[in-house]
Amino acid sequence: MDLRFASPGIGLLVSGGEVTTEYAARRAVSALGRGATGLGVWTERNFHAGDYAHLDAVREACPDALVAMMDYVVDVWQLERARAGGADAVLLIPELLGPYLERMTASARALGLTPVAWDDDATPRIL
Repeated sequence: MDLRFASPGIGLLVSGGEVTTEYAARRAVSALGRGATGLGVWTERNFHAGDYAHLDAVREACPDALVAMMDYVVDVWQLERARAGGADAVLLIPELLGPYLERMTASARALGLTPVAWDDDATPRIL
């Protein structure tokens, strides 16, 4: 389940009042109850209306779920924050990272995160 409150080119997907940690946690619990096998929580603010607090709230509400932090990761501090927020995996975008992909992949693994990328058809794959 892809937990985001906005999408590029579309804008907000929910009312502005629903972009809260409580709503993120409720949506995550609901998705798991409907059979989701994992949760992708967007922390990127500008295009997806995400926040690291959403990641924290989802992990607290769903302690046994597989949680991936979704963001445009360009710095190791983002990986550290993902781990601190309880993420199990992190999205890395090969086209964005270019020659730094291997370094970021190794950094993610060193922190205990599973690095994941999307193929062209949005199918996740472990790096």
